[in-house]
Amino acid sequence: RQAVEYMKYYRKVARSFFGSLFNYSCQTCGFKNETRMLNFHHRDPSKKEFVIKIDMKDKKRLFTELLKCDYLCENCHYEVHAKMGDLDEEFKAIVGRRHTHVQNLLGCTD
Repeated sequence: RQAVEYMKYYRKVARSFFGSLFNYSCQTCGFKNETRMLNFHHRDPSKKEFVIKIDMKDKKRLFTELLKCDYLCENCHYEVHAKMGDLDEEFKAIVGRRHTHVQNLLGCTD
């Protein structure tokens, strides 16, 4: 139980640290969010070695990979992928769920 609680705490601290590296702001639109980590987008997908995971043990390797990334809000991250033409089924599903969630919040079906 203590190990689980520690990992939750560790991830929260790590997310905050990573966000602070970018002033908690999207590098494209400037959207700022200090309570939730934004997305790391690899500028050149061919140089991507792995997906950024905050609890990686090899910090040097992690920071080397971070230097290949932009820090983006969900909307800007989506737009970058749309422009690249690589929206896959996962992105389409996320957009669909987001749209449905907004509809539910507003109490409408359109």
